[in-house]
Amino acid sequence: MRALGLAFRAVQTRLHPPARPPAFAAQVRPYLLYVLQFVVGIYTNMKALQHSNIDTVIVFRASCPLVVCVLEWAFLGRQLPNCRSCMALLCIVLGTCGYVSADKSFGAGGFRAYSWVIAYTLVTATQMAYGKYIVGPGMKFASMWGPHPLLTLTPTPNPNPNPNPNPNPSP
Repeated sequence: MRALGLAFRAVQTRLHPPARPPAFAAQVRPYLLYVLQFVVGIYTNMKALQHSNIDTVIVFRASCPLVVCVLEWAFLGRQLPNCRSCMALLCIVLGTCGYVSADKSFGAGGFRAYSWVIAYTLVTATQMAYGKYIVGPGMKFASMWGPHPLLTLTPTPNPNPNPNPNPNPSP
């Protein structure tokens, strides 16, 4: 009986598709690009970890704000960092340069050793800036938390309601 109901619903949906609000495609399309950037970011992260060590990935990931502030200035119309922020970003640059100069894989392979890490950094920075764009005022969202802020506060059930961490207590 259930299969018959599902078949009927499939035919009904084919003949009379549900009406979508006109803004649906305009709101979903930017998120598809964001999801694609996320997938590319995961791929480049895995390749960076495959070809370099975790320390290198962390150092380059920490330098993402350098690229993000320039992207925000160029594409979102935001101001460049003030003097205090520039000093903090300069410290990041100096720390990254210090790490690169002491890294043995950079001495052996040069910039080629960092190709995946640089790609990961650029993809992540672009994703951060684009994420700020799609939740910005141009998309007319009420908040960054999704359709309704209370939906994000849904409690998660505890999979282990037993407060005792030791299931076999000793006598």
